[in-house]
Amino acid sequence: MSDSVFAQFTADDDRLAVALLVQPAINAALVHNRVPLVRHLTLTNRGTEPLSDVTLTLDLRGPDGALTEPWTRTLTTPLRPGASTGWDDFRDVTPDRALLYRTDEAFPVDYRLTVEAQDKTLRLVAPSAVLAHNEWFNSPALYDSLAAFVQPNTRAVEAVLRSAAQILLARTGSGSLQGYQDGPERAALIAGAVYEALRQLEITYQTLPASFENSGQKVRTTAAVLDGRLGNCLDLSVTYAACLEAAGLHPLIFISEGHAFGGFLLEEERLGSAAVTETNLLISMVDSGRAVPVELTRIGPGAQSATFTEAVRVGLGHFRGEGHRLQGVVDVHLAHRSGIRPLPSADELVAPAPVDTETSAGTGAASLDLPPGVAAAKLRQLADEGDEVTPLRAGMERLGYRRRTEKLDKLLRYGLHVALTSGRLRRDANGLLSLG
Repeated sequence: MSDSVFAQFTADDDRLAVALLVQPAINAALVHNRVPLVRHLTLTNRGTEPLSDVTLTLDLRGPDGALTEPWTRTLTTPLRPGASTGWDDFRDVTPDRALLYRTDEAFPVDYRLTVEAQDKTLRLVAPSAVLAHNEWFNSPALYDSLAAFVQPNTRAVEAVLRSAAQILLARTGSGSLQGYQDGPERAALIAGAVYEALRQLEITYQTLPASFENSGQKVRTTAAVLDGRLGNCLDLSVTYAACLEAAGLHPLIFISEGHAFGGFLLEEERLGSAAVTETNLLISMVDSGRAVPVELTRIGPGAQSATFTEAVRVGLGHFRGEGHRLQGVVDVHLAHRSGIRPLPSADELVAPAPVDTETSAGTGAASLDLPPGVAAAKLRQLADEGDEVTPLRAGMERLGYRRRTEKLDKLLRYGLHVALTSGRLRRDANGLLSLG
């Protein structure tokens, strides 16, 4: 994690100077994923004589007392004048997880450092805050921690996937949620079916608070969104991502100025890192067809409700005239595989009712298709690459045995070699090869 996300606090006197680098805020997602709250502590001898027998004690205190056991270190080797030493072993300076999981409102805390050297004491107080258990700290250096709020294994997701499977069955003749196994076209249909299953729930969109830009933002759990049928753009993006990942796709969460929206990778691949913040790279991902953006604020009921096709079209608008507002994207699947673990869901709420596929299929209102031209170049490239693929090899790939195709090619070449050398393969009068 970059040091830029940490806040530095200092204190000094005529003999000592200390610098403490700590998280600007503490939340359950960081502690759950073992992100250290204290990055580094530096001690400098500002005096003219060597210092020894220096004792440092650090703890974290809230309104009701200590939140951690004291961290204590003693400097036994003399520290010469002008020299510095440091520590970064602060894994144990962590509040009780149970306390963080049941914290509904933020409260102030202080890191308190005491340095005792001979007959003098230097103290440093670094103010911070414990955020609510469902609060995400909006900072580019912590974008990947948003994946901790994506909970694909919560029971409420299962009902959405059942509804998505029913929609796929009614529209395509197959209700399989096989991720990328049957190619990018099927993957896009799955993403569309998940969106339409959520749209059938008539989840009401709620705008983000003004504090989203520079502070913590509370994120509703997927179960809470599906049960309460209410969510802001961040809630909806997290919920859509949870359902997509459970369906075998690689979801994306895009972050722009004052807004968040969803998306997915068209193929079974991953980005260069769990969080990408280069604007040109974000635009290139969409223009090349690697990533498909999906706007989720029109997933609710009423005249503004938009089909999946329209939601993708609106999502593309973020990469056109307003491309400068883009701030980053989170590859949720990669973040989970890189150690960002989903938070436990305490919400075991009422699962959403299944979609009435008879009604939804008959109205023709839903659409699972990408808008014309979206990812066309990418799909055309994949089709061109497959022009010379044999039906047998293509069938193997659809069954998920891509790694075995090299062996298949070798067997085919070996069989042809045997046929030629044995004389069983001959040309007829028309010049065509045949087995004799």
